[in-house]
Amino acid sequence: MQVFYYLILVFYGCVSFEYDHDIHVSVTDIEISKDGGVEIVVKVFIDDLMQSMGLEMGAELPDDYTSSDDLINQFLNNNLEIKINEKELTYTLDDTAPSTPAVWITLIGKTADDIKTIEINNKILIDQFDDQSNLINVTYLGERYSEMLNGGETQYVISVGK
Repeated sequence: MQVFYYLILVFYGCVSFEYDHDIHVSVTDIEISKDGGVEIVVKVFIDDLMQSMGLEMGAELPDDYTSSDDLINQFLNNNLEIKINEKELTYTLDDTAPSTPAVWITLIGKTADDIKTIEINNKILIDQFDDQSNLINVTYLGERYSEMLNGGETQYVISVGK
């Protein structure tokens, strides 16, 4: 699997001149099912993600990481916090899917089914780019909540109650 990601990164590095972008944005979709299952899908530009980790396109992974998933996991653990009913949600990396010029990252978790509040602290790339925007979409019990976080704004709190 690591070889696959390496090949994608090398390929992207060779053709990145076609995909240079002037905007810096991530999209985080959070879907919470009735039974408390949580699916989080984060879409971010590959080159921005790599730059934030101090890597260049096609570069070898640092020795202390066994795969690109380890690197992505650490990045998200440091930059995306979700609390449900004031309790931090524990999530695990389920899948990563490169789709040049971006990567889709799927995380899964489990929470209580009686949700009153959802708090998201999304610092993805905020320190990296002055113009970074992070779009948050949350779906719970058929309702959709959305917020665009810009600059120093990293918090989004939703009161859903029952």
